[in-house]
Amino acid sequence: MSIDEYSGNSQLQIRARKLISFKDARQQYVRNITLNLHEENLPVESLQILQGILAEYSDCANDSASPFQNATNHNADHNSHDNTCDVVVNYSRRGVSGSILLGKQWRVHVEDELLHKLREQYGANHIRVNYR
Repeated sequence: MSIDEYSGNSQLQIRARKLISFKDARQQYVRNITLNLHEENLPVESLQILQGILAEYSDCANDSASPFQNATNHNADHNSHDNTCDVVVNYSRRGVSGSILLGKQWRVHVEDELLHKLREQYGANHIRVNYR
């Protein structure tokens, strides 16, 4: 970034080697989606709704599998080049909290519609997209 002194208008000038769309940048640099779920705001049917939302944006072979069935602890930074990202659920209830990295079958394609549905279901403050 520099000041454009050649044209005489002293505006900022930016030079780039590569331009990509926001959608492509998000797909390329997303690390995971984090859902912060709390017992007080989480009705029982909410997990079935989560399963349905994630299934629409995953390459899930078995739509009847629970996203929590083959989950592992969230302690590794998974990175894949298949244009999908991990989903991490931070769950808390009275005196207890933990993070769960959902299984590979629940990796999702990050689309605007997916983020909108998650924010609508769980609240905008409970959904976060994390980037590298």
